[in-house]
Amino acid sequence: MAALLKAWNWEGKFDPITGDLTPIDFAAEKPGDEAILFQALAPFVDAGSFVAMQGEDGDLWRWVFEGQQMREQFPQMTWE
Repeated sequence: MAALLKAWNWEGKFDPITGDLTPIDFAAEKPGDEAILFQALAPFVDAGSFVAMQGEDGDLWRWVFEGQQMREQFPQMTWE
């Protein structure tokens, strides 16, 4: 798993007791098509987990894991 993540420019730490991978960090300047990676990993990720990102232009998004699926989520910002 570590080699797979590294190939996609992500790094993670495995918990020596549970074997869980948490947290993961992006290790490059610009992400690629992580949606492909995270959709493939979704069946192996705990539901409710997510990876949050902020782009260099300030855009925010996250990939949310929901059981066997992953979905990309964007915040809704409002002015009050």
